[in-house]
Amino acid sequence: MIKMSRNFEHSLAKNLKQNPKEFCRYCKSKLKGKSRLGDLQTMDSRLANDDKEKAKLLNDYFTSVFTHEKLENIPNLESTSN
Repeated sequence: MIKMSRNFEHSLAKNLKQNPKEFCRYCKSKLKGKSRLGDLQTMDSRLANDDKEKAKLLNDYFTSVFTHEKLENIPNLESTSN
C-alpha cells in the first residue's frame, strides 16, 4: 500500500507541468480540514456569522486597542553609517 502511494506521488510529481490540476487536487485531498473563524459575539450580544460582519467586528476591535501616534512627535534619527 505504501509503495503504491509512493509510486502515485512520484507520477504526480513527474507529470506536474503537464497536469497541475491533478497535483492540486491531490494536495487538497490531504488537507485535514478547512480552518474557519467561528461566530463572533457583537456588543449587543448577538452572534455575527456573516464574513463581512466578522471582518468589521475584528477591524473595530483591533483599531480600538492600538495607539494612534501623531507623526509630528516622531524624532528624526541621524544616519550612523560610515
